[in-house]
Amino acid sequence: MLATTRARERRFHDGFACPRCRAHDVQRWGRERTGMQRYRCRACRRTFNDLTGTAMAGTRMPAVWESYAETMRQSLSCRRAAAILGVDHKTVWRWRHRVMAQLAPEGRPLAGIVEADETFFRRNFKRSRPVGRRRRKRGTESGNPHGLGRDKVPVLIARSRAGETRAVVLPGTATREALAQALRDVVDPAGTLCTDGSGALKAAAREVRVRKHVALVASRGERKRGIYHVQSVNSYQGRLKQWLAPFRGVATKYLHRYLNWHILHEQITRLAPRDARRVLVGNTAELAAVRCCPNCGTALAA
Repeated sequence: MLATTRARERRFHDGFACPRCRAHDVQRWGRERTGMQRYRCRACRRTFNDLTGTAMAGTRMPAVWESYAETMRQSLSCRRAAAILGVDHKTVWRWRHRVMAQLAPEGRPLAGIVEADETFFRRNFKRSRPVGRRRRKRGTESGNPHGLGRDKVPVLIARSRAGETRAVVLPGTATREALAQALRDVVDPAGTLCTDGSGALKAAAREVRVRKHVALVASRGERKRGIYHVQSVNSYQGRLKQWLAPFRGVATKYLHRYLNWHILHEQITRLAPRDARRVLVGNTAELAAVRCCPNCGTALAA
């Protein structure tokens, strides 16, 4: 089984060690009902297996995960993936969120020429509609159709010329303060920032004190100024929304997870299918930095 083998390689690449106390005094401790080897740490006296602490822990069907990785590579909906795998669609949903909870792009800021722009998604309370909120008829728009309004969620997209992408869901509205905080997290101030003519982005760029800021005002016909443009980030936004469309609405509380999944999806589309599955399985085999809910992957308090 590729998934279990990959998890074992990552778990014990520096020798046998307990995933909880990191002690190397480990002994074999029988087998699971599935045949998977179980271990026991002599230091903390707790038992574990190859998948403990990973997104695959406790799934009871580790043999299906390579096929599941293929459905994620193809970005299939939960119901379509469930029909292929022969499991319930709720099981696929839980697996998906276990994986997405551990997906995150590299933390270093984007350097060089970076394009940034804000985009908006409709606020979605799927499966958790607040008390007192009126139902909205499907197919109707609310708020400003150009992106503004209380029912819109702002997202800052930053993309470097090297193809690296960062996406940050902004709290509340796309104000100068919110944009400045997001830019500090994802953009190296020593580089060059390209944006459109948004006044909030201009003010945020001044607050962050980027070395050079190029603002292109489309109303003046400024589509490009030398080597500076925002076509890459605008193209990425279009691909992102087209990719999200088959999911028929993403709950706002999980939007950041889907944004991270799409960033990884763009990277693995250049790989062969088998290599792409290895990347996905490798991500699910990584140990979580924090304790997470075994169902949805939400971080738990210590």
